[in-house]
Amino acid sequence: VLNRILNITNAEIVLTSQWRNEYTRNEIEAIFEHNKIVKNPIDCTIDLGGFCRSKEIELFLEENPVNNYVILDDVFIEGFENNYVEINQDIGLTEDLISIILKKIKFLRN
Repeated sequence: VLNRILNITNAEIVLTSQWRNEYTRNEIEAIFEHNKIVKNPIDCTIDLGGFCRSKEIELFLEENPVNNYVILDDVFIEGFENNYVEINQDIGLTEDLISIILKKIKFLRN
């Protein structure tokens, strides 16, 4: 499903998850390769510790302006409601979310 989204949107991946702290870049790339993901993350947000993911994303966007983005996460990201799609942690990224993600991207482009 992630590959379909990446192919349709030509999006890049920036990690905000705990993976950025638990694995080296090489380990993350190996995980992506093992799962046949067509792109590796291009960057990671900084870790401010605790539950500061929204601030971490905010800082990343200040330093790396992008035209369009969608945040896929199983944890609500406060302050990014228009850019956020909730992923059920028990089910993961599913086909039915593709249309939601694409609509969100289209909405953001208008």
